[in-house]
Amino acid sequence: MALEQGRQTRERAVAWWENSSFFRKLWSYLAMAGVFALGQALMAWVFLSSPRLTFCFLAAELVLAGVAIVARPLASSRAMALAWCKWPLLGIYALLTGYFAFVFALGCYWFGTANGAWSALALSLALAAVHCAARYRPRWSGWAQSAASLSIMGTNAWISVKAGQASILPFALAPMFCIASAVFMVVVWREAAKPRSWDG
Repeated sequence: MALEQGRQTRERAVAWWENSSFFRKLWSYLAMAGVFALGQALMAWVFLSSPRLTFCFLAAELVLAGVAIVARPLASSRAMALAWCKWPLLGIYALLTGYFAFVFALGCYWFGTANGAWSALALSLALAAVHCAARYRPRWSGWAQSAASLSIMGTNAWISVKAGQASILPFALAPMFCIASAVFMVVVWREAAKPRSWDG
């Protein structure tokens, strides 16, 4: 009897995991955070003179990722599982956003605020072009994205050459990682807020 009840409980658990798009995408969110964490390691290895701060960020992100991984099978309820997966994910992406914003600010301090402002402006304009092309002209979105990517790389490379080769990380990569991390925070929040079939 106990075995049968355990089997039915597992079947119901599988059903509600599969019916929630948030939990289906959980590993994708964690994998993308891992890619950004590699960017952190690159910053610490090439750009930052002291990697201790980066290691603290990475350790905190690793702990939060571990919580999100074990929360789903160990949570005693669906609401608890959602909360214990959502908030650690949001924490990871918040840490990533803050870290890359710090690297960008440090680049502005070392290589000049004007250079950082020009780089941020070029990135903002390129991303705005991509957004508008994808929203209003879908048939041109691929070309617009390619053109915007080239403009990002070309403009930021030129700014980096003018400011010094080492500035390519804080001026070209750090802002893109920062914006992407912030976007994933919004994506995770909205995905977790979607209505689920098991809410009723």
